[in-house]
Amino acid sequence: MGSQQTSLLVAARHVGSKLVDSIRVPYVCVEQMAPDFIVTPNICILYASLNFVLSNPDGFRDRLASVAHRYSLCVVMIHVDDEAAVHALPRINSQCLFHFCTLICVFSLLEVGLYLESVVSLSDRCTSQNISSTGSDFSRASIILSGLKHVGKNDISSLLQNFNALSDIFRADESKLSSIPGMGNRKVQCLMRASCGPFVLK
Repeated sequence: MGSQQTSLLVAARHVGSKLVDSIRVPYVCVEQMAPDFIVTPNICILYASLNFVLSNPDGFRDRLASVAHRYSLCVVMIHVDDEAAVHALPRINSQCLFHFCTLICVFSLLEVGLYLESVVSLSDRCTSQNISSTGSDFSRASIILSGLKHVGKNDISSLLQNFNALSDIFRADESKLSSIPGMGNRKVQCLMRASCGPFVLK
C-alpha cells in the first residue's frame, strides 16, 4: 500500500498571489495561520522578501517570535529581491538563530516552488520510514546541526550536554567550543561559520 502524500498547508492570506502560483504540490489554504506554510505538525516555513524585512524589522521580529519553540523545525525563506542589500543577511541569520529558525535564501518564485516541493517530498520519505521529531532540544539541534559538515550525532550530544540551548551553542566563542570533548578545530570552525552566515540549501 503506498503512503499518502503530504498536503502542504498554506496561509489563506496568500490566495491569488504569485507565491501560491509557484506551488506545484497539493496544498490546502488555512485561515489565521501564523506561518506561511506548514509541512507537518512539526515543520513550518516563514516567507518574506528581503525588502519587507528591512523596511519592517519589528514586524519580522514579531513573526519570528510567533513561531519560536512551537515547531521542531522552522525555516525562514528570504526572497532576495534586492541584491544590493545582501549585507543585511548575516544580521537576519542571527535573528533567526536566536528564535531557533533556519535561514534559507531564494532568488525567484520558481526557487520557492522547487524548495517547497523538495521539503514535502523529504517529509513524505521520512514518514514512510517512521522517522519522527519530538520537539526536544536534542531533536531540534539534530535537525539543524546535522546539516553541517563534520558535525555528527555524538558531537551534537556532547554540545547539548555542555550548553543549555541551541542558541547558546551558536553564541559560544571558539575557546568554549574547543573545550567540548571531540570538538576539533575543523568542527569548531564549521560551527563558527554557521553562527555568522546564512544557511545555504545544497
